[in-house]
Amino acid sequence: MEQKMITVPFEAERAKRIQAGKEQGEIVTRDGCRARVICWDRENVFYPIVVLVRDGYSPSEKVYSVGLDGTVYKGETSDNDLVILVPEGKQRKFEPFQKVLVRFGDDCTWEASLFSHLCDKEDEPFCTVGGIEYGQCIPYNEETKHLIGTSKSWEGEI
Repeated sequence: MEQKMITVPFEAERAKRIQAGKEQGEIVTRDGCRARVICWDRENVFYPIVVLVRDGYSPSEKVYSVGLDGTVYKGETSDNDLVILVPEGKQRKFEPFQKVLVRFGDDCTWEASLFSHLCDKEDEPFCTVGGIEYGQCIPYNEETKHLIGTSKSWEGEI
């Protein structure tokens, strides 16, 4: 049986672990093309990561430089921005008191909160400071802050 993958925001350190085989996942573009990181430390303050992307149309890979947040253009969203696919249930490991966005399910709105710990409930595994348990949790950052108060799907924006 094929394992369902979910999309999470790009984080350079997590992507390095995936590339090294220390964590399950795949680095892809927002539009789903496979991406291979070939350099993490290009001498460029804004875009230090060099990535090869195969789009399925061209016989050769395209070269992109991206920022540590996976974006091709600062302040803009592009289909070539990087995201990470992880197995469902293997979402990012959160630290206590980390800023997160949480919601109970797909039809609910995202709320800002602070992560506390993982709980044993299969359908609501994320516990926030204050003891409320949620079904979905993503990091709060520049790429996700616009989701607060909406029920938009993070995967739907990929």
